Amino acid sequence: MSHTRQESPGFSRGEEVNGWLIDINPRECPPDVMDTPEAYRAAWGRYVGEAVPGDGDPEDWREQAARLEAATRILPDPHVRVAGRPYEGPDPMTLAHYGVVMLRPYMDQLSLPPSNADRYDLMPALRPFLGRDVQSVACDGDMIDAAARGMLDRHPGSGVVAKFMLREKHLPLAFIDPDGTFMQTDEYGGKPERIPFAAWRWAGYDLALFEGEPDAVLVQQKARMRYEYRMQVIGGKPVCGAGCIERFTPADNRGNRYDPRMEETRNSGRIESHPDIARLYEQFAHETAHAIRGEIEGPYVMDLYLDDAGQPHVIELNPQSNSGLYALDMDALLTAIRDNPEQFMPDPSRGGMPGCLGVREEDSICFFSDTDWKSLRQKGTIVNDIDKLIASNPYFKDDGIKYWLVPPKGEYDFELAILFEDDYPDFTVLTWALNRKQTEGLFDGTTDLSMIRIPHLDLGIDDMDADETVRELFEALLRRGINIGIDTSNLEN
Repeated sequence: MSHTRQESPGFSRGEEVNGWLIDINPRECPPDVMDTPEAYRAAWGRYVGEAVPGDGDPEDWREQAARLEAATRILPDPHVRVAGRPYEGPDPMTLAHYGVVMLRPYMDQLSLPPSNADRYDLMPALRPFLGRDVQSVACDGDMIDAAARGMLDRHPGSGVVAKFMLREKHLPLAFIDPDGTFMQTDEYGGKPERIPFAAWRWAGYDLALFEGEPDAVLVQQKARMRYEYRMQVIGGKPVCGAGCIERFTPADNRGNRYDPRMEETRNSGRIESHPDIARLYEQFAHETAHAIRGEIEGPYVMDLYLDDAGQPHVIELNPQSNSGLYALDMDALLTAIRDNPEQFMPDPSRGGMPGCLGVREEDSICFFSDTDWKSLRQKGTIVNDIDKLIASNPYFKDDGIKYWLVPPKGEYDFELAILFEDDYPDFTVLTWALNRKQTEGLFDGTTDLSMIRIPHLDLGIDDMDADETVRELFEALLRRGINIGIDTSNLEN
């Protein structure tokens, strides 16, 4: 079976979709799985495994099951790929995609159309719809501190919220009170304490890792956000929505395209029905989506709130693929996705290219492997002062340089090595490679590499086996959003 695309700027009339690939994360079933809709359990049993009571999270499982049931029922010619299991269906590059993107994405997922929704802070057309004062700041401690102080001065009594846009899912928001203090958390389990805000106290090592990167931090006026609501935007238009009620899933939808149930204060447990606010949000979402249509790419979700004057505003935008669903009308969502396949179709020419799933062009590097750095030098890929590098850093030895990070020719001015010590790589140099502005002095002997230790966790690698290093490193970089091209001409294995 094939499905003809709607005409769109990127596709010609009559071009066909040869089916859909449905990506599913095989979550463990929850204890109350037998109380979930029978259609969910039937779809799970057909494609994943028998739905039997387990210790899984109820909301997580229901969302996965809702995606699976609706997608296999509504999308034409569906093929299910369960994460971690063999896939024997058609070539994924020939299928439109729907479903979650795992921590380690498939290569075909990296070929999907890009989304810039998570960088909504860089969209001028969106600023009037935020309903609060915001300022983008480079990754510089003094500049962040000055922006926070300025925001407090301009809005006495409001407070400030700082968001690290380059590490938004890893670094907690900084909620700065009107007196300039914030609650500092301890990632190692220590007791939080309220202290005067300073960027280095909040962002810590990330300040050095991303030093100088423009628009790294969004400093915002703190605003009371009531009745938080999520809109799904497909094909540039809102198609359905639901209140941000954590305990609700699509199984709780009552047939409303825009579910009217909300909490005035999120996670308060006081659920109210407000059809009038839902209609207001629908109209506002259409206006906002239309205003930013020239700046936004791909399907996305738009989170909304109501201020104390009863006016709607945007909290943030995010890519659609992994967003929470709440009490969403899945039929409305999947029908819209079915009718806009061009937003979900991989492009072979984009495989691993900057922009895929948020991979930015400025973070592109190439990965080369060779056990002998001299042969790399002979191939013309090593900087001329490599001898000076080795002479000035005793830590570098001929047999200690295993892998080189080499930028695309003519685009960047650095080349970096990954070192091995006792069969484990030192990611110090690699981490520096991710910040192009910090490479000055790296090869002239002025940088003491042994003093810049970076834990494996910075790249999400734990207990690495030396034999797995290349594959783990490659996948870790992808998780970080770093695009890698591989020259396989000199790979041993």
